Order: sequence, then C-alpha cells, then structure tokens
Amino acid sequence: MIKVLDSYIAKWAAGNPEPNVARLFRITAYGWMFLNALYFFPIRGHLWGELSVIMPFHPEQSLSVNMAYILDHRREWALPGFFLYLLWVLLSMLGIGWRIPRILVFVNGWLLYYGCLPVFNSSFLLYQVFSFFLIFFGKPSASGLNAILSYIALWACRIQFVLVYLLAGGYKLTGDTWLEGTSIWYALNLDYFTSQWLRDLLLDQHWFLYIGNYFGLIYQVTFPFLIWWKPARVPLFIAGILFHGFIGVAMSLPEFALAMILGYTLFFEDDLSDKILRKIPFVNRSQKSASTMRSTL
Repeated sequence: MIKVLDSYIAKWAAGNPEPNVARLFRITAYGWMFLNALYFFPIRGHLWGELSVIMPFHPEQSLSVNMAYILDHRREWALPGFFLYLLWVLLSMLGIGWRIPRILVFVNGWLLYYGCLPVFNSSFLLYQVFSFFLIFFGKPSASGLNAILSYIALWACRIQFVLVYLLAGGYKLTGDTWLEGTSIWYALNLDYFTSQWLRDLLLDQHWFLYIGNYFGLIYQVTFPFLIWWKPARVPLFIAGILFHGFIGVAMSLPEFALAMILGYTLFFEDDLSDKILRKIPFVNRSQKSASTMRSTL
C-alpha cells in the first residue's frame, strides 16, 4: 500500500496529470463567479450598500463571522468591497497575480455572503468552497509540492461536487413528494419561483411532470456513482443539462443551473479540455502576461 502511494506521489510531483482540466475549471469557476456578481450588480446598493433593505445575518460567532463583522455593521464599506470582489475574480480568471487574487476572492466572498445571506442560494456557497481549493491550483508546468497540491485540490473539487448530488439525492429519497412523483407539480405551484405562464403551460401536463420527477430523482441518485465510469459521462452531462436547464427556467434559478452545468468540466478528459481552451481567445494572452509576474506568495 505504501509503495503504491509513493508511486502516485512521485507521479504527481512530476507534474499535474490533468493540467488542462485544472486550467479549464479555474477559468469556468471564476467565470461563473464573475457572471453571478454581475447578476447582482443592478441591485448592489439595495443588498450591500447604505440603501440596503435586508437585515444582516448574525449566526453564532466564529472566525468567519468575526471577519464579516465589518461588512455587517459598516454598510458604507460594502460597495467598495463588491467592486474589489469583481476585480479579484477577474484577475483570478485571467491567471494574473496567481494566488494573491484567489485568496482575496475567498475572503471577500465570505464577507459578501454574510453581508447579505438571504439572497444567495447553494450555488454561491458551492463555488465559495471551490474558491478555497482553487487557491492551491498550480501552473500547468508546476512540479514538486505545487503539482501535488494542485492535483489534490482538483480532486477535492470533484469530491465536493459529487457530494452535492449525493446529499441532494439521498435527501429526496426520504421525502414523500419525490417518491410519489409529485414534487415538480408542487414546486410549480410556488408563485415566487415560477411565472404564471409556465404554470398555465405545465400544471395540467401530469405525465410530463411525473416523468420529469423520476428523471431528476434517478439522475441525482445515480450521478455520484456513474460519473466515475467514463462511458457514462457524456449521457450524464446531457441529462444534467436537461435537468438543470429545466430548473433554471421553471424555478427561475439560472445561476444555479449554470453553476452545476459548468461544474461538469471537472470530469472532462484532459484532451477535450485542451481543445476547449484553444477556443478561448484570452487564455494564451493571459498566461503570457501572468508568467511575467510573481506567481508565488
């Protein structure tokens, strides 16, 4: 067992076996964070600024809550923090500054989260966890300890993503509505989630809602196990796009749907990731500019 572990460590120390997967996920993850921040941009003053109408959330005291104290109680400092968050995310996505902007994204993200917790759904929390692991992502050419940490961090992101499905699927198996096939029907009746035209279109289509209910249930329950089997990945990705796409439209949660769909890049083959990266215009330029800066803390 020890010899096998030593051989893996030696292999990882020689370089990340999946450098393009790590690089693509870094871009897509920070890209989602940037788009999500822009999503709140028009109402930023009502969420974090002095015009805020949402009472700050005060859970039990902890290190993260104490760090967020300044945002909760000094609203005039919140908007500058929001713009700085946009800057840190953009630099991290472009690969400029290396770990320093990533650390600032992680810290600033928690400040925004505790400053206006009621407006966030689990997609922000998931990507906030990703932002911690992304701090340890190394360069594609990294070796030694940097390469080992980068690969471990990549797998930590994968495990975290799978846990979302594992817990969600397991929780649904304990509820009556999902097992009865009526969960989507009940969800569509929540007017603060679904628009009237969509309810008029779908509520009478019981066969569609019944099939969709079990399609979503089976998908979430089987994803944590089938995703490790390569032949099943493409069908899972297609099913996931359909499932989360429907949630994004029907439940008015586009940011959540996009967060989960972009997370599939964690399970792409390295060759496919490389082909996708070659299609992104700013990638090569950003890597060139980043190489001229200090890349380590």
